[in-house]
Amino acid sequence: MLQKFRPKLIPTLATIVGLIILISLGTWQLQRYYEKLEIEDQLAKKADLPPLAIDALPEEPKDLRDLSYRVISISGKLDMDYAVLFKHRQYEHRPGFWLAAPLVTSDNRAIWANLGWVPFDNGPEVAQEIKPNYAQPQTYTGLLYILPQNIADTRNRLAIKNKELSIKDSLSQWYTYDIQELLTQTPYAMGHTPAVLVLNESHSGKPFPLASNTSITKPYMTAERHQGYYLFWYSTAGALLLLYLGASFGVIGSFAQRKPKTIHS
Repeated sequence: MLQKFRPKLIPTLATIVGLIILISLGTWQLQRYYEKLEIEDQLAKKADLPPLAIDALPEEPKDLRDLSYRVISISGKLDMDYAVLFKHRQYEHRPGFWLAAPLVTSDNRAIWANLGWVPFDNGPEVAQEIKPNYAQPQTYTGLLYILPQNIADTRNRLAIKNKELSIKDSLSQWYTYDIQELLTQTPYAMGHTPAVLVLNESHSGKPFPLASNTSITKPYMTAERHQGYYLFWYSTAGALLLLYLGASFGVIGSFAQRKPKTIHS
């Protein structure tokens, strides 16, 4: 039989804090789950479509987003003076960088192009060596990728603000895929949509960079993984609440109401 509800201050406060943290984690994973579902759905729908040849990038954000996850072909010149490296990128479990640069079209507009992966141990040197390979305009084919969310590289943003960093001729290294900030650091009109053209395997170098639509645009975690995480956090929150109620009602724990011992004479 349940005892009277007798909550204690410290356990109550601790439970409230714990529930806030656990539910927040679960909700974040739930949001990521729906984001990944949309990404996987778009990839599946457009995976078998032939490359779409376009003369110029759409100027309207909506039109650009309509091309997301579509393989396109577009002519232009890579401006390697503004090339950057994105850190902590793996290829077949090997550490390295993604090499990226603005692809400038005939109307002087540009989109960031991910040229592919270079190894960690000599990635900056490799990137410098292959710059001349992109000196001439050519047609590039790749998957147009609109970032689901832009994660700011606060360290580099602060360095740029303090004039301690300029991306021109520096081959700067970035901790996050902060396309939104990089959009503002070139002399080209690039719009405000964080879009990337991920070059396909036909643009791989010898031996680097290793270009690939699949390895770069493949979600870090699948929707199924995020589903498992949000179920775990919500379940843990439910278990914490049950433990708190059980203790407060005297069913379990140190707050259980023990029956008084009967003393026999």
